[in-house]
Amino acid sequence: MRISILHHMIVIELSGMPRAGKSSHMEILESRLKDKEGKLVRCIHEGIKFCPLDKRDVFAYTTWSFHYTANAIMEARSMPFDYILIDRGIYDHLAFAVAYYASDALTEKQYISQKNYFYAFKELEHLVFTFLVSPETSLERRRKIHLYNGRVMNASFLQKLSAAYHNIREQASSSIPHVFIDAEQPFEVNTELIMRRLALA
Repeated sequence: MRISILHHMIVIELSGMPRAGKSSHMEILESRLKDKEGKLVRCIHEGIKFCPLDKRDVFAYTTWSFHYTANAIMEARSMPFDYILIDRGIYDHLAFAVAYYASDALTEKQYISQKNYFYAFKELEHLVFTFLVSPETSLERRRKIHLYNGRVMNASFLQKLSAAYHNIREQASSSIPHVFIDAEQPFEVNTELIMRRLALA
């Protein structure tokens, strides 16, 4: 898939485990690019937060979220932004599809259709930062702010989601650079890593 853009821009996805620091790093990166570099930046937040559908229908719910995100990316790419930052984009939806299928929340037919469809949009992005923490760390960080776990924040699902990210790590396309970040490290260490990767340090 080829989407025309008005000028050179960089489209960056921040993906990874819950409570791994994606959203916080996106805020820092947005501030740095706007305030210190004078860049035009568009931030796209995860579509799940805005989905009006019943979360029990995982196929419809995640497909809606993907379309929300993909539409926002394509719209932003038609505008004169220097950077587009995405909190959970194309590759994150792929990882969740794998985890939901492994959890029997998607049928095989639903999973294959999502995987093939989502992957067809991969060229919307130029770079992916994937933040990895163990399921145990993810849950521990969650419990510091909320005791309720739910559909995603439970040990069983997080094990499957972690495996999905590691599988993507092994099969990451050379055409779309992936940077895998050990989010067990101190926050400041990973901030510096991201800035160096973008030549902002």
